[in-house]
This record gives sequence, C-alpha cells and structure tokens, in this order.
Amino acid sequence: MLKVNVKEPPYHARGDGETDDTHPLQRAIKDVLAAGGGVVYIPAGTYFVSASLELGSNCSVVGAGVDHTIIDLKHHNRVIAFDLPQPPITGLIQTEDIQVGDQSNPIENQLLSGDFIVYRNHKRFTEEWDGGAAIRGYYKSGELFKIKHAETGLLQFEERASLDLPYTSVAGVDGFTPYRHVVISHMTIKRNGEKKSGREVTHNISIRIQFCDGAHVHNIKSIHTNYAGLKIDRCMNIKVNQFESIGYSETDGLLYGVLIADANKYITLKKIYSRRNRHGVCGGNSGYGVPMYVTADGVYISETTPNPSGQDTHALDCHGASMCFVYRNCVLDKGMSISGIGHRVENVISKSGVFMMYEGGSDMTFSHITYHQCKGFYSKSALKRINYQFVHLNFYQYSRNQIAEGSSHLHFSHIRFINQKLEKADKLDGIGLQLRNGYSIRDSYIEGFWQGLYVNGENCFVENMKLVNCGWKSLLSKYACALRLSGLASHSYINGVEIHFIHQKLTLGSPLRLDYLKQGEATSIWFARIKQIKHRYSSNSESPYAHPKFNQIFMYDCYLYPGPSQKWKASGKYVEVNFTHKLKPQ
Repeated sequence: MLKVNVKEPPYHARGDGETDDTHPLQRAIKDVLAAGGGVVYIPAGTYFVSASLELGSNCSVVGAGVDHTIIDLKHHNRVIAFDLPQPPITGLIQTEDIQVGDQSNPIENQLLSGDFIVYRNHKRFTEEWDGGAAIRGYYKSGELFKIKHAETGLLQFEERASLDLPYTSVAGVDGFTPYRHVVISHMTIKRNGEKKSGREVTHNISIRIQFCDGAHVHNIKSIHTNYAGLKIDRCMNIKVNQFESIGYSETDGLLYGVLIADANKYITLKKIYSRRNRHGVCGGNSGYGVPMYVTADGVYISETTPNPSGQDTHALDCHGASMCFVYRNCVLDKGMSISGIGHRVENVISKSGVFMMYEGGSDMTFSHITYHQCKGFYSKSALKRINYQFVHLNFYQYSRNQIAEGSSHLHFSHIRFINQKLEKADKLDGIGLQLRNGYSIRDSYIEGFWQGLYVNGENCFVENMKLVNCGWKSLLSKYACALRLSGLASHSYINGVEIHFIHQKLTLGSPLRLDYLKQGEATSIWFARIKQIKHRYSSNSESPYAHPKFNQIFMYDCYLYPGPSQKWKASGKYVEVNFTHKLKPQ
C-alpha cells in the first residue's frame, strides 16, 4: 500500500491558500490509484483547489484535522472537492418480473460477481397510499442489488428484493462495477459561496460518494455549499461519522447538509451537524431507484433556511419515495417531514416547526417525539398503518393540523397535544386530533382545542383519555365540544374519557356531541366511563347533543352535565347514565 504526503516530492503542494494546488493533489491521488491503493496525506494548511479531485477504489485521503487541513474552492461553485466519477454503465433489458423476496432474475448480461445493478421501474412507489394520483411523477420503484453470482442469462443477488419490480420496456436496467474502500477524513472543505445557486449549480457539493460499495467519511466540515455538503448516490455500505455542513444561500431551493439520493442501501450516519441548510438530512429519489435501509443516529440541526418563497421548511426530511429509514436521537430547530414506507423515528426534540408526513406513507413508527412550539400535525397525502408513541406537541402559532382524508389504521399511545395559549384556528385545524377508519388512541391527553377529539371514521378505539379545556367557543369554532363523533363513527368503542373544564374565561360548548352530518350509518357505538369531572366552571357547559339518526348506542357509567336543555335524541341502551336523570331507551 502506497503512502504519500502531498507536500513532499514529487508533489510539492504549497498549502498557502493562494497557490493552486489542484495538480499536485490530483497527481498524488493518481499515483496511489496506480499502485492499487493507499493513503494520500494532506498536512495542515490551506489548499486552493480549482477543479474536482477524482478518487477511486482503495484510496484514502486523510487530513491533519478539521480546521487544520483546509480545501479552499474559493469562487469555484461548480467544483466538487472530492468526487467519484461515473463508471462505465452497461444497459440491460429486463424480461421477467421481480417480486418481493426474489433473490435472482433471468436477464442477459456480462456482469461479474460483486457488480451492482439498478432495476429502474415504471411502477409508482407511492401507489398504496396516493389515491391514484402520482405525488411526484418520478417516484418509481427502482432498486439497487449487489450481484452474488452471474451467469450469461441469470443473476443471483446478495440480498432479497424489497420491492415488486414488474417487467417493463420503459425503464432501463443499469449494471456497473462499483468503487470500493474509499476513505475521506479529517479536514475542512470551504468555498466563497454565492447568493443564489438553484439547480444550475448542482455540482456545488463538498463530497460526492456515488457508485460505491464501502466508503467511510469521517470528521469533515463543509462550509458554504449551496447544493449539498455530502451527496450519496447509488451506493451500498457507506458510513459517515462526525460530519458538519454549513450552507450559504438564503434564496436557494436546494441546500442539503447530507443528501441520501437514488437507489442507496445500508447507509449509516452518526453525529451529523447542520447549520443554514434547508434540510439538514434528506432522503429520496429522483427516478433511478428508492433509497432504503438508512440509519441516522445523532443529528443536530440549527438555523434552518426557509424555502425561496420565504415559507418555513423542515430541518429533517424524508421524501415519499424512500424506505426503511431510521432517525434517532435528533435535536432540530424547525421540525421534520417524514414520508415513505417502513420508517422509524425516535427520540426527537424540535424547538418549533410542523410535525409533517407531507407526502404520506405506510408502516411507520414515531416514538418519543417532542415539539416545544409546534406549528401543526399534518399530512397532505394519506397515511396507512402508522404508530405514534409518547408524542408531546405544544402547539404555538399553528395553522396546519390535519391528516389527509383516506388515511386509516393510525394508532396513538401516550400522546400529549396541548394548545396552551388557546390559540384560534379555522376549520379542521382547530381540532386536537381527528380519528378516521380504524384509528385507535389510548392513555393520552389533549388540551386547549375547540374540539378535543373527533371520531370521524368507523371501527375506532378510544381508551383512557383526558380532555382538558376542549370545547370552547370562538368566531372560528363550529360544533365546539370536548368529544365529538360523526355518523361515520359506527362500530367504535369509547372507554374511559375524562372531560375537564377548568379555565374561567372560556365560553363553553358541549362535553359530547354526536353529529350525523348526513353521512354514515351512525350505529353500534359503545361508550363506557365517559365522565365530565366537576370543577368550578363545569356547569357553564352546554348540554350533550345527539342527532336522532344515531341508533344502537350503548352507554355505561357515563356522567355529563346537562346544560340548560336536554338535546340527546339518540336511541339505544343506557345503564347508570346521568345527565339530568337517567336516560330511557327510545
């Protein structure tokens, strides 16, 4: 293994910040590559680089430490400090379907064991939840595989397929030999930046790891990048540790600290620090393949830059075409948007921002999430089979608090949604939490909304809830109440709900409303232990209300203040129920 020092003969790099050291650095790299691999050592100093430095397999580039070895790109905004150039790509034609779990595919090829292959596909990755409308046209179901064994007409993969990839003559299949064993460590990369970058400077990257099997990026600081501090594309087995990215342009539409792009697998990020970027860490594809099996542990994001429109963005981002990401132990300034399939997000604290699942998704878990000044709990597209555990949102100046129609089987446990300042919000945004088909919530607390909990779907399950100061009236509120059910809430079970009115300045609505709204069957709903707890202001509330369309209602051990008039018209069976008197079946 060859070891070279770029300041020593025959390279003579100056490292004075003024002399262009591009040639001696690239020459040292080429010598190491020609020797079959080795280490390029860049001692302390500032090295002016005016063109991208191209690496290859078995090459380690090592500096003397962050802020000691500095690669200065100055005004060269279309230069990538360290890059892996695109290798030769072999185009192949898929002739048979790949199904989830498959580990081989008949295909004519001349590839070798250890090569990579990307099956680009026409199938819409988001079709399970997007309601037939493509969220983004390029969100396709491509996947990257490593070849275990290759024959002329058959490929065997190292891993089983994670996606269904139907035969297609529209999208291609790309095969290539990846780079291997690349290391970049212990240095700072900076440039002057520019006020506006945009897509015309997508080479404004400090490090690009692409087409690679096995790389380690360690102890790197990236300063004034306008596209990405680090971009990872069509790779496997990449480890990034102790990476800091500081963006630049306030009017840019890109600005990623770390970008996990197309068709990646098995990416590990640890101790990622981001400042002045639009997204500190971002995952998602642009048409080649879905990134999957990514873990980011220890992410710290501050000074997140707004969108070019001026609208707040989110610090942590995962686009709809992504699969099986793990984000854990994250400290954020402006929230997150997590979409896709199979993600797990845990131990996240955010100063402000929206808790978003903007592009929808399925089979995700969120646990131990805290927002100190939450601006909403929101998805634009549907969600399926999502678990939320120990989520604490303190709402502040919020305006986006709705989950998309078509969402189903969301499960909430140990949730605290608090609108402490009793801020006014219009329409559905004023509801603490709305339950749709198959939702469940248990052991949770909602405070301060003009509707606390709204059951608006069938087969919902509610158990052990506390609703505090929910059901207050304002000019924006309609159907003000603590607990509300629509005619769609058939076959739902509501057990153990405490309702508290303890704020002296509230004009109170009803503790419980059953509003038919000309939809659903409004039948077979069970209530048990629904109790309005006596406080000084409890008697100021309106009566419980039930539309006469509601039928087969079973109520047991429920106690609610009656208000000035009786408005309960539902039919069913009532046991130990107290409004002004025990209700009789109608």
